[in-house]
Amino acid sequence: MPKLETDKHLVIAGTNKSGTTAVFRYLGDHPAVILSKFKESEFFLTPVEDREGDVRESYQSQFLGNDSEPKLFVEATPQYLHGGATVANRISSVLPDAKVLFVLRNPADRVISYFRSSYGQPKLPTYGIEFDLFVSKAIRAMQVDDTEVGRLTDQERAFRQELRISRYGQYLPAFVDVFGADNVLVTFFDQLQSSPQALMNEICGFLGIDSHTYKDYVFTVENQTRIHRSASLQSVSGTLNARLEPMLNRFPSLRRAARHMYDRINVPHGQQIAIPDESKQQLEEFFAPWNATFASWLAEVYPDKPFPGWRTK
Repeated sequence: MPKLETDKHLVIAGTNKSGTTAVFRYLGDHPAVILSKFKESEFFLTPVEDREGDVRESYQSQFLGNDSEPKLFVEATPQYLHGGATVANRISSVLPDAKVLFVLRNPADRVISYFRSSYGQPKLPTYGIEFDLFVSKAIRAMQVDDTEVGRLTDQERAFRQELRISRYGQYLPAFVDVFGADNVLVTFFDQLQSSPQALMNEICGFLGIDSHTYKDYVFTVENQTRIHRSASLQSVSGTLNARLEPMLNRFPSLRRAARHMYDRINVPHGQQIAIPDESKQQLEEFFAPWNATFASWLAEVYPDKPFPGWRTK
């Protein structure tokens, strides 16, 4: 794929269960944007020096195509965030002029969304466990010293990881150090919920592209947490989605039609997984000091960016 000197790159680098899929899909409807074949290319999760040939060409091959006009290439791998400085430097070594976007969610709500999306799936660590036990196990696992993590069970390590990656202030400053504050945009799931058009206008301004696409745009909910009637059908659907993702990214209307059909068949309406107030409060108390640290950093680096109403004490 030929490199145009005026091509630009946006990396949506975090975080999971926070609306990155929605932002990725919305940007895919912009005429100036080319999406990656797969939303989560995971290109920078492994050392770039281990790749053969021209690394930039290898990265460009992750995208759907190009034409004679300069384009903005967009990929979204939410796991990049908790790679911190290591991943930030990998991205910079290949895309030194990249813009980096984060969509962050109240950590307690993000963890709840993770639990709901994985609950009842036999191959995942949350299978057969209620939310209150999940929370107590996760918090206990977080109290284990990093040098002792090996003595935890696979389930405990998985639960610990979900809490670790929600401490955004530990990872995000490294991206600002590498790319500069002007090239990193921090946004919030709260914005996406309350005013997606305003959020997309902000993102377009950050990227230097026309926001007119979103003037009368219909903002659909993407990657919504669901309860599934049949785990087998969910597995088959997931496999098909992964195989067909390049085509579905190219034809978003086809994706929406397929999702609507799947929901009618395999997603019962009105069912929710109970989240006890006491357990949610435990999570909020756990994250409060980390939120406070992150809020202080944000106020210093981005004084015009209001911090959402997450618990900080």
